[in-house]
Amino acid sequence: MKLSLLVLGSGQLARMMIEPTRKLGIGIEVLGQTKDDPACLLLSNAQVHLGTIENFPNLTELSKKFDFITFENEFLNTDILKEQITQNIKKVFPPLNELKIIQDKLEQKRLCQTLSIPTSNWIEQPKVGVDPVSSTD
Repeated sequence: MKLSLLVLGSGQLARMMIEPTRKLGIGIEVLGQTKDDPACLLLSNAQVHLGTIENFPNLTELSKKFDFITFENEFLNTDILKEQITQNIKKVFPPLNELKIIQDKLEQKRLCQTLSIPTSNWIEQPKVGVDPVSSTD
């Protein structure tokens, strides 16, 4: 049985996933905003689902058809994803709890530092509009 992958997003990264997945014998489809998105240009109409996670009417049903789901960027609403897809699929890569870490660049830098993963130099800045002396945040 051929494995199948749904990519949430259809930009450059999704486009770069197409050839390697084909070489591995994995079926790939994307959820994209327009049929002119970079990944959509390389796929048949049957492999392209137009919409976003916020407005795709049947994301829960669509997700049931795939062995794996991934996303091409971190700018996704993880609450909607949890509600719509996590109960219906075998694997989400990377896991949504890890997506939340990379959505917060400060958390991402802290994790890299904790794990001794090389990263660019950084310093934590106080939140804009918050008095760092009196704030309990």
